[in-house]
Amino acid sequence: MVPSAVVRVAWIGNSLTDFNNLPSMFQNLSLHLPQPVDVQYQAVMPGGAALFDHANLSLPVGVETADMLSGGPWDYVVLQDQSQTPGGGRNEDDGLWTLGEAKARSEHALVDFYAPRIDAAAVLYATWGHHSGDANNSDIYPDFPTMTKRTASGYAEYAALLQKHSVGRAPMIVPAGEAFQYYWNVSGATPPAPGTRFSCLFDHPADAKECAPRSYYDHMHPSLLGTYLTAALFAATIHAQPLDQVKWAPEGISADDREFALAVASKVAARETRVQ
Repeated sequence: MVPSAVVRVAWIGNSLTDFNNLPSMFQNLSLHLPQPVDVQYQAVMPGGAALFDHANLSLPVGVETADMLSGGPWDYVVLQDQSQTPGGGRNEDDGLWTLGEAKARSEHALVDFYAPRIDAAAVLYATWGHHSGDANNSDIYPDFPTMTKRTASGYAEYAALLQKHSVGRAPMIVPAGEAFQYYWNVSGATPPAPGTRFSCLFDHPADAKECAPRSYYDHMHPSLLGTYLTAALFAATIHAQPLDQVKWAPEGISADDREFALAVASKVAARETRVQ
């Protein structure tokens, strides 16, 4: 089927966007919707980058991000912060500053750098808590649900700032953390054991019998399934189309996992729409 529309998306993020190439997966999934959409995109997503790093014109990443934004017009600009930052945590990628310091820098960047440059719809990619909490922020992120909840609240505050200061359309939130939380809730154990649907959302050895993250590093990054779930949530949120007829998934994702991920993405996107 010929795509019914062309949508241009700029992605600003880090490894949580880059892992399994979320922009490309969203592009592919968009072509398999009931009304296919041709997504054209550019992305700046170096590992560990926070929103304030992307906004720092003294850094190469800042120059690259500014150039991408000026190269529009864009229909959507996706913003994804360093994972520890939106909830007010210490940001280990920028020196483990005190609680709230990294978040304050991102908030200043949203007002001073992003709001004047984004004349499209800003899309806040609200990520998830680390699989077993965050050892560097154990006082405020002791476990996955707490980190996910604080992260969601932070992104809601980001959206309010953009709403107040931006000349573009009203910001949107893609609540990937809420989708991951749904998997936690149905896993039947607290915390979920290796091999559960929840643990399978995180990066793990492809030949492992149980989807247990290999290391601290893998306790935050998505598996192929985790990225597919996120791409489905982006599709349901941005394109506002049903996902129940989608039959495409990357090789390595079973039909059962595909159908469950699409169903979860549809439910979470519908709840987010009602909240707004």
